[in-house]
Amino acid sequence: MNFEALSKKYKELKSPTKNTDGFLGNEEQNTSFLNILQTQEADAKRKYKRMYILYAIGAVGYLGIFIINTDPDLTIRNRIAGTCFIIAFVILSVLSRKRFSEIKRSSFLDSQKQFLQNARKSYLFWNKQQIWLVPVLLFVNAGATFSVSNHFGNLNILTGVFLFQAAFWCLLGIGFYMGKREWTKKKEAILKKIEAMLLEFEQ
Repeated sequence: MNFEALSKKYKELKSPTKNTDGFLGNEEQNTSFLNILQTQEADAKRKYKRMYILYAIGAVGYLGIFIINTDPDLTIRNRIAGTCFIIAFVILSVLSRKRFSEIKRSSFLDSQKQFLQNARKSYLFWNKQQIWLVPVLLFVNAGATFSVSNHFGNLNILTGVFLFQAAFWCLLGIGFYMGKREWTKKKEAILKKIEAMLLEFEQ
């Protein structure tokens, strides 16, 4: 499949009626689908760079506040909570740095199929790398539980933990649902186009 011909074929594709956060242009826009993907990848690279720097700073900050800090008022619960948050920040920083490196290595000058395969990762709702978000959530949950346990007041410790867990996972479920809706609205159509183009390379 000739890449220029494939690009030309998708250049005139009409945008879906739903909004995709700046990806879907109006009728005056003549920018090709693949050039837009290139722009989106550049934006994603900047986003992941900021993220891994912020997470790294967060890990160092929590290390200083909850581990190195010799304040006698810091309880063992505070220090355990801080440790959990530090581990979560470290994992998120490593994941963000890895994704940044992948996008940085990717180039519009790569083989056309490779470029699309790399771009596809940015539009998947779930990929194998995201399995690392499970331990992140568990560490954040543990850290938050130890943090709020100091404020249960007259509640029995088991009752307080149960109520907090119910609230935590309920909010997480709502967040997951909203995230899936947002992905369906803004990214699913783009992913389908990428996969259609990749399929044509196989033909």
